[in-house]
Amino acid sequence: MELDKSSFAAIQPQPSYASAGDRNLRTLWVGAASFEERSLGSLQQLRRQAASLDRILILQYHTAVLPESSSEEKRAQNFAAVTSLARSITKRDPESVPVPAYSYGAGQRFVRRLLDSGYERIIIDVSCLTKIHTLAIAAGMAAARSDTEIWIAYAVPENYPGIGRSSRTGEGWQDIIVAPLSESARFFNENSGRGIVMIGHEADRLIIGLSEIEPAGGTIIVASSAQRPDLAEVSLRRNQRVIRQLRGMRSAHWSKKTVDLCDCAGIARVVDEEVSRASPEGAPVILFPYGPKPHLFTATYELAQRYTENGWFVYPIPLSYDASYSEGIGQLVWLQVRNG
Repeated sequence: MELDKSSFAAIQPQPSYASAGDRNLRTLWVGAASFEERSLGSLQQLRRQAASLDRILILQYHTAVLPESSSEEKRAQNFAAVTSLARSITKRDPESVPVPAYSYGAGQRFVRRLLDSGYERIIIDVSCLTKIHTLAIAAGMAAARSDTEIWIAYAVPENYPGIGRSSRTGEGWQDIIVAPLSESARFFNENSGRGIVMIGHEADRLIIGLSEIEPAGGTIIVASSAQRPDLAEVSLRRNQRVIRQLRGMRSAHWSKKTVDLCDCAGIARVVDEEVSRASPEGAPVILFPYGPKPHLFTATYELAQRYTENGWFVYPIPLSYDASYSEGIGQLVWLQVRNG
């Protein structure tokens, strides 16, 4: 399979939303209600830039966050801040939309409704969306190939208070989702399957995912950021045992690549390489989406476009989240989807 160089421009990083052209387009902003302050990041920047928004939608999840009292207080404070921002920008309150937090199908149906809503521009802040919904939205957009102008926003936390801890706090996992990116995907020739592993700070999530399905080989992606080099170092340290195991097996063919948080072309090349290896055998390409959401979104979008018949993902669902998972708002990443 030859590299389709043009598709590497499907998702392009932008320095800010100020890169948007026509300011008169009817614009919808979508984000999630969260206990994390970074859920406010893109809206705060849009207000500073005097951006025009016509409507603000807030996804409401029912997830367990511990300690509960602290999380509810933070969630209420952040929703009040979102309401204030919405009134300032759109002159009306935000609209709340309840969505099952871990339903891939619900995420795909939601993005189809967004694309059919008549808005000319849609901004989706994936910072606090569940990763399942980030995957669903990316795959849904790749399948729809809409003329709607799409922007993706992602706020890196200023700090992860628990970054020094060795692993999760022990809450565990309630389920493991193994699912196709599209309804037409099949799962044949698993023994020749290829993996795209995006590592994060939860090594046990990767261990559980690989215990469910272990591809014959693939690429391990380490996310890097010049602004936060410590994040890549922590990811590597926490996942080093699994990485050594994968790369040390005689029969395995795994490579490790460091890719900048905003290097969409780099992620697209990894997807293309793995599809090129899997497609002659009719084997699956399997995402292990445990890294930052700009990488998740780009990899899913590219895989859904290039290999819709055999793209899959593996995702362990946590029993609960830590209310002190992140602090503050750091780097803000903007991506523009060149669809159609």
